[in-house]
Order: sequence, then structure tokens, then C-alpha cells
Amino acid sequence: MKDNLSKKVIKGVKWSYLTSFVKFLLNLATVSVLAHLLKPEDFGVIALSISLINVLSAISSLGVGPTIIYNENINDKFIKTSFALTLFLGIFFFVILYFNASFFASFFKLYDFADVIKVMSISLIFININKVSYSLLRKNLKFKSIMISRNLSYFVSYTIIGVVFALLGFGLWALVFAYIMEKILFLLINYYNFKYPIIPIIYKKELKLFYKYGGWISVDRMLSVIANEGDYFIVSRIFGDKVLGFYERSFKLSNMIPNNLLNSLDRVLFPTLSIIKDKLEKLKTTFIHSSNLIIMIGLPISIFTLLTSPEIIIFLLGNKWSPAIPIFRIFSIFISLKMLILLINSLIKATGYVIKKTIYTAYYALMVLTFSLIGSHWGIEGASLGVLLAIFIYLGFLLYQSLEILDMTFLSYLKEIFNSILFSLFYLLTFITMLFFIRQLFQVLWMRFVILFLVAVVLYPFCLYVFLKKMELKSFKWILLKLDIELISKFSKIFFKVD
Repeated sequence: MKDNLSKKVIKGVKWSYLTSFVKFLLNLATVSVLAHLLKPEDFGVIALSISLINVLSAISSLGVGPTIIYNENINDKFIKTSFALTLFLGIFFFVILYFNASFFASFFKLYDFADVIKVMSISLIFININKVSYSLLRKNLKFKSIMISRNLSYFVSYTIIGVVFALLGFGLWALVFAYIMEKILFLLINYYNFKYPIIPIIYKKELKLFYKYGGWISVDRMLSVIANEGDYFIVSRIFGDKVLGFYERSFKLSNMIPNNLLNSLDRVLFPTLSIIKDKLEKLKTTFIHSSNLIIMIGLPISIFTLLTSPEIIIFLLGNKWSPAIPIFRIFSIFISLKMLILLINSLIKATGYVIKKTIYTAYYALMVLTFSLIGSHWGIEGASLGVLLAIFIYLGFLLYQSLEILDMTFLSYLKEIFNSILFSLFYLLTFITMLFFIRQLFQVLWMRFVILFLVAVVLYPFCLYVFLKKMELKSFKWILLKLDIELISKFSKIFFKVD
């Protein structure tokens, strides 16, 4: 049983990260093309519309997805109740958003775009219904199926439909059509991969499970969405849709890396940790190793994006996006923080300690709204710094709770991750030295960006090799051996002398 679970988990990690890598490349290419074809204000309008949809989707989900994964006994009555809840609540909140679109457009000073909100609101129904089949796939560790459905739906919707419609001159409507089509395709492919009875019947006994566990998850999810996207409401209200476009693209670009890397790990970790939630030592070991890996990967990525912000923005988005550079530089620090937050969220959800986390998330949402509003007095950069401060404090809250669950002290945890932090600092010093010479030698921006990227990639294994000669990084060796990949196994034996 143990070996079978391990194989499923490791297979899940492989497929999940393959999903992330493929989607990351597609996302990056599509974002770059659309940024050159569309205006910043187009992205601002769509960002606000999606934020409204995400808030209502979080409220309407009632924690159906996590409840399906968390509960061990899933029967037809439970699935029918899940489908009924997602369907009825999806329709209910679609009606609310549709008939209040003019109010939201007026409140956020997007007076001419009520029709955009109305059309996009239909996606609430598709998003909600999809939670059932998607969560059943996750629960059964069907990550290959998820990879195919996620990447295929994104590719068809954005890379093909979105880009074609943008080339034909549809403007922001290209993004509207792409968004809705992605939700429809993701729903249909997931249902094809995991069919269940489409019979909307609510059973009282099963409904209680959603109130007991899913209710708090739903509240936490809603607060998380407000915290993650509440600053969009502030920025739109104060600065308008064009500045919101710069802000949103900067945030999304910095968020793309942790979302693709760690959401993939979360899709594997959450169902896996749910299985071993009563085994403290296994939870502790997994959390420590995962923390180390995140620091060793996340911090160097933050370092690279922070130091090369001008090259990244101009190369990927174009010269008209240059006002986004200082915003992106601030959010680059956010990358490693977001990765740690996603890891801790997986642990807390898996162990069922969601009530205290919900309280912390409420503080976080309040801090994001308050700090971004206060920071806006110093411009968009001030609002961005306010959000970053809120993220730092929220991470502290979550880390305190996670260490409490694992019965660890902060000092013992710091001791476990200390070498990974030292490695990241070593990488920082090495890359800064290379950056200085590269910027002196290469004046053409696209060439400088390519060289910097290649240097950053090559420098990483070099720093690992040099650093590991002096220090012990058990977590890195642990994951290399666990992944059971021939190339990586050879790498580990050569560089780390492990059998």
C-alpha cells in the first residue's frame, strides 16, 4: 500500500510539473503576443471582470472541491449533492453579477464596459460545475488527465482563439471570448475523463459535510480571493483601467512562476497529505524537504526577476509596457513568498485546521485593502509595496500555524532551512557579478536578455555543485532520488555521491 501510494505520488509530481512547464511556456508566449497586440487598458478591464467572477466563484463553491478530496467516503449521494450545489449556486451568482454589471462598471469607473462583465458572468456556471469532476480527478491522482485538459483548453482558447481574434481587431473582446472558451473546454474535457451522474439532488446527510468542512474552506477561499485580487479594486478605483493594466500584467507575470510550479505541487501534495494527515513525522519530513526546495528554487528566481526586470518587461511585453517595470520589480520579491504560502496552505487544508487559517486570511484581506489604499498616496509603486508588506505579515501568521501543527519551534525550522538560504545568497552574489559584466558588454536589449537568461540557468547547477562541496543539502538529494528519473539519478550520483 505504501509503495503503491509513493509511486502514484511521484508519478503525480512528474505529470503535474510537466503540466506546469508546458502551460508556463504556452502562457509566456501567449502573454507576450497578446501584450504586443492589445492595449494596457484592455487587460485592466478584463482583470477587474475576472476578479469579480473569482470572488463570486469562491463564495458559490461552498468548498465543494476540497471537501471531495478531504472526505474518504465518496458515494453517489455525495456526488449528486456536490453537483446540485455547484449548479444551483453557479446559476444564482451568475444572475446576481449579470443584473448588477452596470453598478460594478460604474463603481470602478469602467462606464462603457458593463457588457463585458455581463458576457463574462456566464463563466460562473462553467467554473462551478467543473469543480466536481476536477476534484474527483485530483482525489484519484489522475494528474495526466488534468495536464491534458488544462493545457489543451488553454492552448485552444488563448493561444489560438485569443491571438486570432486579437489579430482580427476585436480588442479586449478577444480576451473575453478566450476566457469563456477556456472554462467551457476545461469543464467538458474533465467530465469526459471522470464521468459522474448529472443528477442535481441534495441529500441532507451529505449536505452537512459541506457545512462542517466546506463552509470554512469556502469562507477562507473567498477571503483569499479578496486578498489576492482586492488590490485590483483599489487600483481600478483610484488610478483607472490603464494603470490597472500595467499593475495586473506585472502581478500576473511575477505570479506565473509560483502558480505554475507550486500549484502543481499543491495539486499533488494536498490529496497526498490528506492521506498521511495523522502521521506527524511523515508530515514534518515532507514539509521540511518541500520548504527547502522552495527556498532553493524560489529565491534564485526572485533574484533573477528582481535584477533583470527592465529586460524581462521590454523583451516580453514591448516598449509600451515600460511603466510596468518598477511594479514588476516589487512583485518579483513576491515569487518566493507566494511559493511558501502555497505550501503551507496545502498542509493546513490537508490536516483540517482551517478555522484559524480563515481568521488569518481575513486579516490578510483587510491588510491588502488597507495597505494598498494607504500606499496609493505615493502612486502605484506605493500601492504595490503595501501589498508586499501584507504578504510578509500573512506568511508570518501561516508559518506560525504550520509549525504549531507540526509541533516545531521557529528556531528548529530555521535550522532545517538555513543551508538553503545560504545557497540562495551564494547564488545572488555570483549572479550580481555576472550581471555587471553582461550589461557592460551587450547593449542590444533582446540579446542581453537572452544572455542573462542562459547565464542564470547555467549558473544554478554550477552554484549547486560548488556549494554542495561545502554544505549538506539533504532535501535536494532527497527529491532527486525520489523522482526516479535516470538523468537526475546519474546527476545525483556524480555530484552528490549518493547511491
